[in-house]
Amino acid sequence: MPKKPKQDPYLNGTYYLIDLGGPGFFASMRRNLQKARQSVVDFGMDYRGQQTVELRLAYYSLGRSIKNSEVEALEAWASWLENNVSKIKVLKANWVSDQRLLEAIATQLQIEHLELTRPVKITDLSALALMPNLKTLHIENCPPDLDFSPLKKVASLRHLHLHSRKPLRFDTLSGLTQLESLWIGSGIDPAFDGKSIKVDNLDFLRSLKQLKRLRIDEVRPNDRDFSVLLTLKNLEQAWYVYFRGQKPTPQEMAKAHPAFAAVYENKLRIDEMLARSRQSL
Repeated sequence: MPKKPKQDPYLNGTYYLIDLGGPGFFASMRRNLQKARQSVVDFGMDYRGQQTVELRLAYYSLGRSIKNSEVEALEAWASWLENNVSKIKVLKANWVSDQRLLEAIATQLQIEHLELTRPVKITDLSALALMPNLKTLHIENCPPDLDFSPLKKVASLRHLHLHSRKPLRFDTLSGLTQLESLWIGSGIDPAFDGKSIKVDNLDFLRSLKQLKRLRIDEVRPNDRDFSVLLTLKNLEQAWYVYFRGQKPTPQEMAKAHPAFAAVYENKLRIDEMLARSRQSL
């Protein structure tokens, strides 16, 4: 007996939720259809009022195939965004981005969520101060010399993700007191596991009193001091990669602030696994 049709906000039409291909088949197919509908290679042909858009250099299908060079794509995307009104609220620039594209994106004042995956040609974030509704900014492969201080003028900004294998200008984050969540470091990068990003200290976090969620991946302060994290009284969830010799210890951090309990619990699980492994040898 088929289930009652369910309206999908991302797709046109109605579909019966019949799992013809086994568990998860329909859900997987629907996700793929959603992603295809979000993909934009050519705004003139692909944009039909979607609120979520992923910029892509190429599109292949039985009906149509198109592939643009980076130069062609950047010029076309920037020109369209500068000269057209859209309903885009979530924009994912998952290919190379340059300064002109960023400034063109900033003219779309309704955007709330922006992802930049390869911003190698972006040198200045000041244009984002023009975006009154921007709540989330996610930058992968962040250029090491990028200054984040212009983001303090984005009053609506609440969530910031900055991922890189290299040290960034973290000191320029100290003025972003409007943030409620921050994720810095290597991000989810298995190839970087066991390595670290060295910084002098974590003092740049001291002024971010509104933080409720904090994640620090592989960022290791040279002074080994994590005590500044304990001054962030509004934290509800937190994660950092602990290391030998840090102060306070993971146990002391967990006792001083409940947000850090998960880190200590994870350490205990790993210690137990290592002990069992040694016993089995």
